[in-house]
Amino acid sequence: MTSWNEAIIPINPFSRPGTKRQLTRNIVWHYTGNPGATARGHFGYFGDTLVRQDPYDDKVDTYASAHLFIDPSESLLIIPLDEVAYHASQANPFSVGVELCIEPDLSFHPATYERAVQIGVELCQLYGLTTADFMRHYDVTRKVCPKRWVEHPEEWEAFKAEVDRRLQNGGNDMQLPTEEWGALGNRLDALYRSGTFTDYTYAVKAFGGELTASELVTLFDQIGAAIEAPAIPLSAEDANKVISFLSAAHGATADPEAKEEFHRLANELRKVSGQL
Repeated sequence: MTSWNEAIIPINPFSRPGTKRQLTRNIVWHYTGNPGATARGHFGYFGDTLVRQDPYDDKVDTYASAHLFIDPSESLLIIPLDEVAYHASQANPFSVGVELCIEPDLSFHPATYERAVQIGVELCQLYGLTTADFMRHYDVTRKVCPKRWVEHPEEWEAFKAEVDRRLQNGGNDMQLPTEEWGALGNRLDALYRSGTFTDYTYAVKAFGGELTASELVTLFDQIGAAIEAPAIPLSAEDANKVISFLSAAHGATADPEAKEEFHRLANELRKVSGQL
């Protein structure tokens, strides 16, 4: 199970040249610069809007893209990792480009940040890299990007430190005793069998002690979307069963962003079940 979904844009001269990369030695981090936009919105821009440019008219053409786009709801791969993306000038042939979407107030949503950490861990493991190989777009071209991490370099360092911490834990930010992993697996198994979610991989990973905090956030977002639908009532008893999973996850991770998200989801469950 990767940390992202795939929606690959067509090969074209403006955003996906189709050129194979022979080397990966850096991960270059960006921000999208357009508040409130989504990963899917950028898929449309780079896969449709830019593609429709006419290289023979008198307008200036835009050549741009990145491999991965992250928003609070999903992470989306739009260009295969083994191909060149137009994201960081001279670094393009040997780097993967990752774009974080920003909120209307220009911040990173906690869920976006959490997904970025997980992607950082996975890319390091995939390519044998460390956070010493992470670069901001600013470090390559001096463009102020990601703006937040250029203006607040301590937050950039904190991001890398969190990726480092998880890499030292084998990529897993969830530390639970063996019996609690088994209990979590059993609970997810029961939810799966009740039709609450459809991907049994989550239960398998819980039984194996491999489920991460970001995967739990993704799973409970799916569960939350189901239970918030008016046609699906939720009893206080069932809500509290799910909240017990969140409480275990909250106690097992040291990541403050993940803790905040687990707390938020628990309160949403209390609301929809009439406990708040």
